[in-house]
Amino acid sequence: MGFIKTIGKDGKPYYFKYELKNQPSHGVAKVCFKTRFINQKDNNWFDFKVAPFEERYMKVTDMFDTQDHSTQQLLFQGKGLPEALIQEAQRVYPDKIIISDSGGALWPAGRAVWQRLVDRKLATYEAGPDRFVLNR
Repeated sequence: MGFIKTIGKDGKPYYFKYELKNQPSHGVAKVCFKTRFINQKDNNWFDFKVAPFEERYMKVTDMFDTQDHSTQQLLFQGKGLPEALIQEAQRVYPDKIIISDSGGALWPAGRAVWQRLVDRKLATYEAGPDRFVLNR
């Protein structure tokens, strides 16, 4: 189990815990960072997955928020969690280069997350393969 602290858009600190779970999908050996608020009682969680790609890389394949069943609001939106999990993936896999999906597989919301990392000088964009790479 790991722990993450973020600062949300609202300037408040947020505290999360995650468990690593192997979740193979269509023959790909994905690893899920099953992430929740520290004191969260329900079964909602942020869906963040990485998968090995070639020998040198871990590719971020999934970043999905969960809707609260009673309010239908996204539970983790605006909390800085995707960016923090991308950086946490580097700590968990120090010998790998963390990259985004590329081309059409990288959704606009995912592209926005990575662009925020680029704006903070934490990642770079590679135009040729149309992907983002986390700086080490």
